[in-house]
Amino acid sequence: QKRQAEAQALITRLAVGQQVMTTAGIFGQLVAVEDETVQVVVAPGVEIKYAKGAIARILDEEAAVVDAAPESEQAAPGADEREA
Repeated sequence: QKRQAEAQALITRLAVGQQVMTTAGIFGQLVAVEDETVQVVVAPGVEIKYAKGAIARILDEEAAVVDAAPESEQAAPGADEREA
């Protein structure tokens, strides 16, 4: 029930311009939000229509959460880069 409530909350937050990831792992930007569907641009000139329920994450919100975290919780610059 908790997951259903979270999924419904995500659907209500969908808005044009957001970067999203679908349940299939496809990344893109929302260009239209309709009653039951969204249009996602996945490459220049390539738009795909999805059911709203197929949107797994809103990436803009995740970036905002990381940006708001105290510096001690954020990774050090370059920490995720492999050494040559």
